[in-house]
Amino acid sequence: MMKFAAICHMYKAVKFPLRCLMSARHLTMVNIPVTNNIKLVTSSENPLKTACNPYLKDPSKNNEEAQRHSKVRVITSENERPVALVLSWMLAKERHVAKFSKFYVSNGFDVINVNVSPKQLLFPVTGSQVIAADLLKFLYTNKELKPKVVHGFSVGGYVFGEVLTHVRNQPNSFRPVLDSISAQVFDSAVDFEGIPAGLSRAMFPKLVPLRVAMEAYIRYHMKVMQNKATTHYMQSSMSFHGTIVKAPALFIYSKADPIGTEEGNLRLKESWENAGIQVQTKCFEKSPHVSHFYHHPEEYSTELVSFLAQCGLVPQNFQTCVSKMKEKL
Repeated sequence: MMKFAAICHMYKAVKFPLRCLMSARHLTMVNIPVTNNIKLVTSSENPLKTACNPYLKDPSKNNEEAQRHSKVRVITSENERPVALVLSWMLAKERHVAKFSKFYVSNGFDVINVNVSPKQLLFPVTGSQVIAADLLKFLYTNKELKPKVVHGFSVGGYVFGEVLTHVRNQPNSFRPVLDSISAQVFDSAVDFEGIPAGLSRAMFPKLVPLRVAMEAYIRYHMKVMQNKATTHYMQSSMSFHGTIVKAPALFIYSKADPIGTEEGNLRLKESWENAGIQVQTKCFEKSPHVSHFYHHPEEYSTELVSFLAQCGLVPQNFQTCVSKMKEKL
């Protein structure tokens, strides 16, 4: 534990002393659309000023090429601001994701929430890869926003793999965007082989016949669309397993999860530890996919807040934070 704490201290956010948790009753969050898949969540007590949807800056493209991409807002801030990247699970309801956003905002973070649709996952070249590029270009454009923690759920692990692939392809431009990350949390992370079961279950959680039919279609899609889909899933997986982000990590998963499997998470843990990354795990026995907090709020809250405290991102008196977190989540 001492060794892990020492490693975390190396990544500690010394430039961003975080406020103590504010009362949830007095916290008002402001949602700022960035693109259709990305939004910035901030506190009304510490608002950000935004310009009116200029084009994203892309250092790798000329002006004509850049204008083919989405328009986003440019943020105006006098100070650097710590950011939590919350990468949502497939078809997540906004009120559920908002609970995690509220936890981070109450600890002095701004939150960038990223989501991906089924179509964008099935056709990554025009879908998820565009989202990953837009996220990086938004952070490149707004250098005051400093990512400190990545909190990915399920398909969020794949999305982060696409982000890492984009950074590998343009390291001089985008590598500094990720250098400020101090902690990584992945809840029910899914590798590419879990896409058929995971996507079909997200689309049809209760209609078993439709779920079975959709899973069969997705497997067929991955077979016939090898060059347009599966190859990109595999590249994202390789980038995720060989991540260039060396910050400490926490993996949360369940033995009973058929999508974000225990075996898959342990393989990822081994890959990251071989690369010198400190990894903690929290494995539940029976909780379903992306439902670990719902079924185990006390354990989940304690594990998450303790980990973030070790990384210097929330106050050290984490028992108080746990009760506050449960109030928010």
